[in-house]
Amino acid sequence: MADADAKLPKNFKEDFLKLFDKHEEGLWKEMPEARFNYWSKRELWTLKDFAYLMKSKEPLEKNTDKVNYIPPSFVTYFDDLAHDVMDATILDKLNPILPHQDASFVYCLLSPRDWLKWAKSRGMAIPDELAPIVADESKPDMKIQDDVDPRERTTLLQIIAVLAAEAGLNLEKHSKAAETLLAIGAKHNKNLPKKKDTIANKLKEARDLQETR
Repeated sequence: MADADAKLPKNFKEDFLKLFDKHEEGLWKEMPEARFNYWSKRELWTLKDFAYLMKSKEPLEKNTDKVNYIPPSFVTYFDDLAHDVMDATILDKLNPILPHQDASFVYCLLSPRDWLKWAKSRGMAIPDELAPIVADESKPDMKIQDDVDPRERTTLLQIIAVLAAEAGLNLEKHSKAAETLLAIGAKHNKNLPKKKDTIANKLKEARDLQETR
């Protein structure tokens, strides 16, 4: 092995590392820049979306032809991030949901705010374009004014209960049912309230109404 090393040109290792770094830099530049305006309005991000956006890059499909190759450092970064998220989920510091039972953990879902709050708690650098999402956590969410006539409200809750039953949602576990609804909404690109508790409370009201009738 020593003889083989002796035959290498002088400064071969340094020149190779410089070439590798230049190649990696080119790969980073080739990756499309993130459409922050679009992603900031999404109700949910997957772990994959979150990873790309934290690097200010557009989340790419698995078999995309937009880039020739993913930078090796991004692969390492994503692998480390996935393990951190998995640990946080086990420790109940994060509560991501899966769109369906057999989905890969890469596609687990959380709201942009929850992803970024977790990132902030870990001291991760958040792109300036995403910072407003968690800029003022002390500011209370605006309360939705409920001016619906009581009779109309009852009808709407009854409709919710019927649709929930048709979808196989267990309203006794309204929090879990709310997670499922958020995943279904994301799958069909339908807007729902960003806070899971808002949905869960409506499902609970629908359940309570059925119990009183």
